[in-house]
Amino acid sequence: MADKLVLKQQSALKLRFQAGATGPAGTIAIGTVATGAAGSSVIITNTGTPENAVLNITIPRGDQGYKGWAPILAVVTDSARRVLQISDWAGGEGTKPAAGSYIGATGLVPDIASAVDIRGPQGVQGPPVSDGDKGDITVSSSGAVWTIDADAVTDAKVATPATPADGIDGNKIRYQDGIDSFARPLVVRDREWMWITDTDQITGNGTSDDTTGVNNAIQKACSAGKTLLIPDNIVIRLTSPVVNYNNLPLKIRGGSVELNEGMNFGGVNTRGPGSWFFLDHSGIGFHLSGRANAPPVVGNTFTIFKGIGTFRTQPTPGAGWAPAAHDYDFKFTQCSGDIDDLTLLNPTKGLLYESGRAGQLNIGKIRGQPLTEGLVVGDAYDVIRCADLHFWPFWANESNVLAYQRANATGIILNRCDGPMFERVFTFGYHRTIAIGQFPGSGPDRPAGTTYHGSFGTVYADLGGTGIYVDTAASAATFDVQRLIAAQDSSVTTNVPSVYISGSYARISIDHLMTDNVWGSPVIIDGANSELQIARAEPRVYNRGVGGFPAIVAAASGAIIQVDQVMPNWSGSGAPLVGEAGGGKVTGLRSVGVGTILNGSSAATIAHSLGITPRGVNFTLVGAGAQTAGSFIPRVAAMDATNFSVDVGVAVGANRDFCWEAFF
Repeated sequence: MADKLVLKQQSALKLRFQAGATGPAGTIAIGTVATGAAGSSVIITNTGTPENAVLNITIPRGDQGYKGWAPILAVVTDSARRVLQISDWAGGEGTKPAAGSYIGATGLVPDIASAVDIRGPQGVQGPPVSDGDKGDITVSSSGAVWTIDADAVTDAKVATPATPADGIDGNKIRYQDGIDSFARPLVVRDREWMWITDTDQITGNGTSDDTTGVNNAIQKACSAGKTLLIPDNIVIRLTSPVVNYNNLPLKIRGGSVELNEGMNFGGVNTRGPGSWFFLDHSGIGFHLSGRANAPPVVGNTFTIFKGIGTFRTQPTPGAGWAPAAHDYDFKFTQCSGDIDDLTLLNPTKGLLYESGRAGQLNIGKIRGQPLTEGLVVGDAYDVIRCADLHFWPFWANESNVLAYQRANATGIILNRCDGPMFERVFTFGYHRTIAIGQFPGSGPDRPAGTTYHGSFGTVYADLGGTGIYVDTAASAATFDVQRLIAAQDSSVTTNVPSVYISGSYARISIDHLMTDNVWGSPVIIDGANSELQIARAEPRVYNRGVGGFPAIVAAASGAIIQVDQVMPNWSGSGAPLVGEAGGGKVTGLRSVGVGTILNGSSAATIAHSLGITPRGVNFTLVGAGAQTAGSFIPRVAAMDATNFSVDVGVAVGANRDFCWEAFF
């Protein structure tokens, strides 16, 4: 039975029992240890007795670990020693260890000073020897720099090797010129010309900025005196002006351009391919300058531009259109220029030649659509030559663009220009085709003046305004024109003459003047003491505005227009052929013929075709029955703008012929 103990009102109780008997001693031993399947539990089995346990353990297999990283070693030096540095790790998985540690005696160390020198001890010193031939190539201690003896590779040795089969391939060997930041093939250096793309800094796609590459190419070409070639199908984009390096000669040749791929009569034409420069800025495109003066020598530099074209960004045509405020595409200052096959597609201002004290400008062919000024000569004291100038709406044959041109654009402007020679000039839709101005002068090397002793072949001013204009400021201009054709556009509704001489003391001659569709007077001189001689005038249609405008007008003191012949079949809508005002005179008009006084008549009326009342008529009776002495004196009985009448006073007994001359 169990004992029972009851406590009452006690806060604590302490009990003590006697120790039990000692049990048998136990042991634990490990039996087998096995690997179980991955992801299974640990299994422990007692194969012994409770007192002498033998535990068999099964442990699950672990997950596959990452591949280890292998070091990539580099040999580096701290000047005195060579050590190994871990430059990278390769072949491992997971997070890559940091590179940059060095191999130390017991492992990786962070600084080079603790790294192990991998060089062995110095060997036994050998016997001394004298220095031998180091050869033509010297290699630095690090092996990074190779130096070639200057006498080993010369231009002569490269050009004429001892064994031709061993010749150097100039396409494989490269050189560096100090201009480009990269080496170029040796063969490029030895050519007499170079491609502008040899710099490898020109994309020519019309969108990338090629300015740096062009400047480098020009520096190299100018320095070496080489011609710079432009590929046939390229658009070189320039974002700032280009100059000839150090005022040295510059020669640029392209493969020409196709101006457009068709004529869009309602907008801008599609530009064709070719050797193009896109002037994507508003400054001067190419500014060519000559060498500095060294009295008594006036500096000069020779330049060539052939077979290239330029174009600009202009506003889209529309009502009230006007061009962008771009500067000249080309400016020549104190230098000579040879130009041929040059296209100025749509410049606001085309080409300016100035300070030509010692240089010449020679133009073979120039074409395009300059929108305000085409070819401008500021001051040229040697000859300007131009064989073929053709300004036509190649860029935009659009009504708003042409309206602006007819009100503002001038094809050729000549100020101080000594002896210019122009063979063929054609403009379409220009306010003025040729304008003669006055250069005010600029120092002793650039005296003032106008155009002297000029010579023009055929000038065709088509569907524009004035063919030739002499500015009021121009004094004593002298030039001659073989043939001037000026057909005015019907949009012109003011008195815009085909030939307008407003300067004083001009001396001008025109062999053949043909004008047509002129709203007012085709020829006006209002410059005092100026003289114009026209060998053959063909006014065709004038006074289109029906305002009584004469065809040929001298309207200033001392102004004289001499016309040797007027072609028939012209129409002036009732206006006279000749007008005089302010002391001006028109003279030289002359018409000749043979008239007949019919049998039984004493007079004859003759149509003289002068178009104006003659100043006088001369006639001589011929054949039998001429008046006898003391009889009635033959006379001119009447004259008007169409006819004159001859009266011999008595009826003739047979037909009597007479020679006549009517003159003005």
